[in-house]
Amino acid sequence: MIRAATAADFDAIAAITAPYVEQTAIHFAYAAPTADELRAQWGADDRHPWLVLDDGGVQGYAKAGTWRSRDAYRWSTELGIYLREPVMHSTGQLRSQMVQPMHFSALIS
Repeated sequence: MIRAATAADFDAIAAITAPYVEQTAIHFAYAAPTADELRAQWGADDRHPWLVLDDGGVQGYAKAGTWRSRDAYRWSTELGIYLREPVMHSTGQLRSQMVQPMHFSALIS
């Protein structure tokens, strides 16, 4: 089930994020963010959604955020989708399921 993230999800979200930071070059952080740091990002932005893939626990998440602060970029959105192993090696169907609600919510923001 895909649902809106809650404050209680951020320990799982941090655990999902850590391997992307520590083992790949696709995340631009140098150190894995803590649950508190991610929760603060989520709480500071009431315009862009964070969604979780909940299948007996958080298996992945998608977040949207401001791309750039200049007015010309106000319709541009940064999107990140992170899935827990082994879910992240799936066929891509889960990613497309998460992008669709993100796209819709960006249109109504």
